[in-house]
Amino acid sequence: MRDRRRSQLWCFGATHLGAAASVGAPSQVPGTWTHVDVGTSDTCAIDTSGHLSCWGNNAQGQLGDSSYTSRSSPTTIGSNTWIDISIASSTACGVTSDHSVYCWGSAYYGLGNGTMYRAEPTLIASGAWTEIAAGNYFMVGISSGTLLGWGDNYYEELASGDQTTYPTPHASPTAPGTWTAVAASTYFACGLAGGTMWCWGYNYNGELGPNAAGQMSAPVMVMAADKITTGDATSCAIASGVLQCWGANTNGQVGSGPLANTVGPTVVPGTWADVASGFLHTCGIRSDGSLWCWGSDSYSQLGDAVHVDQPAPIRVGKDNDWAHVVCGYSHTCALKTDSSLWCWGDNALGELGLGTSAAEQAVFVP
Repeated sequence: MRDRRRSQLWCFGATHLGAAASVGAPSQVPGTWTHVDVGTSDTCAIDTSGHLSCWGNNAQGQLGDSSYTSRSSPTTIGSNTWIDISIASSTACGVTSDHSVYCWGSAYYGLGNGTMYRAEPTLIASGAWTEIAAGNYFMVGISSGTLLGWGDNYYEELASGDQTTYPTPHASPTAPGTWTAVAASTYFACGLAGGTMWCWGYNYNGELGPNAAGQMSAPVMVMAADKITTGDATSCAIASGVLQCWGANTNGQVGSGPLANTVGPTVVPGTWADVASGFLHTCGIRSDGSLWCWGSDSYSQLGDAVHVDQPAPIRVGKDNDWAHVVCGYSHTCALKTDSSLWCWGDNALGELGLGTSAAEQAVFVP
């Protein structure tokens, strides 16, 4: 559910209280921002000064503010400055400006330094880290162009060539080249190396692409790509403006074709600059700066407030200044070119940053 960089942030989606508690149109989160990521029911973002703020569900300490109290407004986390952030269902990890990796929250197989629970950022490793991605009980990241992973490995999501659970960062023995990007999902992960997308791990829905022979313990080549994203069981990539998606398509999250799983990359019409896949929905930004979403709309995470699944892209509003989008379980956030942040969808636990967990109209967040 990557890449998370750019400027303004907007969110939309559902709440666990049901459709009536969802926010169907983008609502602005105060401040100016460069990065954002969303999890199951929480959100974290890095502002233009490099400081990290989080909000939403905090039952497992995943907001990192040394408490277990959920927050409905952005809460600053520590005093570090950050360059990358990734959050999963109950875990968050980030890369600081000195290229160290920190994690916090709850991780059944460990946060990466021998601990399972921390309500504040805890150092995992120093070095030359540039990317981090949190999956379901596992993490993968890039340090000096090398792919490393730790945590759960039952579905071989660490690309380690085995099913061993690694409690600390472990370098993948199979490297098709220097890694430049990585994305983690529920039980699989993908990365970019040498301008090519590679995937590994669980493959029940065809999420690893057409060259995978079932579950894969080592990276398998998918296609040439400039940007990649992974959803719960769906993958997407952009190559020279052409967007292709594949894997689970139960709610139209692939964006083209019948509502059936697709093993091979399927072209989504248009020319694209950014893409993000969530649990059952996908959003993308076209080259003209317009924002589009498709798939599940149970909680208005598509930004149209109608709660009807869409098997093909529908436009979110009329603006043409969108820069980056991220998709979670049932809410969505996006940045604009002026560094503003907007969110919509599920707001039962305050994950939209509106200062409340109740349904709201599209309003500025004070």
